[in-house]
Amino acid sequence: MHPSGPLRAALTDVLGGRRIEDLPVRFECRAASIEDAAEHWFAEGPVVDAVLASAAVPGLISPVAFAGRHYMDGGLVNNIPLGRAVELGTERVLVLQVGRVDQPLRAPRRIWEEAPVAFEIARRHRYTSDLAAVPDGVDVHVLPTGEGGRRRGTAWRRCATGT
Repeated sequence: MHPSGPLRAALTDVLGGRRIEDLPVRFECRAASIEDAAEHWFAEGPVVDAVLASAAVPGLISPVAFAGRHYMDGGLVNNIPLGRAVELGTERVLVLQVGRVDQPLRAPRRIWEEAPVAFEIARRHRYTSDLAAVPDGVDVHVLPTGEGGRRRGTAWRRCATGT
């Protein structure tokens, strides 16, 4: 694991001491609270702390301590938070998923492949369930992931939402 100090320094260089509630566009991000074993939404407070907590990918960046709690990457509990967007009253959701949701899974052949496959199953299940629960009147656009660093296609792909 790597300490979060270098990432904190880079974020601070760009974002300074900005607070979420003072941003010109509504912003929220979430992280996985270790102590609560649940997602935690940051809707106020220092932007750097919230983004750093949300970016603490297990095995890459150490958990981040903030306000008496420890946080890891929010993708552990909710990688593509469609439900939160709907809960907040949005009518159009743009999904920029950076994973492999559109690629087929294969059974692990080595023991060290089992945990990533298990995580991917959980992640895809949550996303599929959340997408199916999007109510009429809410448009969901999933942007293509692209291949080799280049985007496939030029248009958004509209997901079925019952509208």
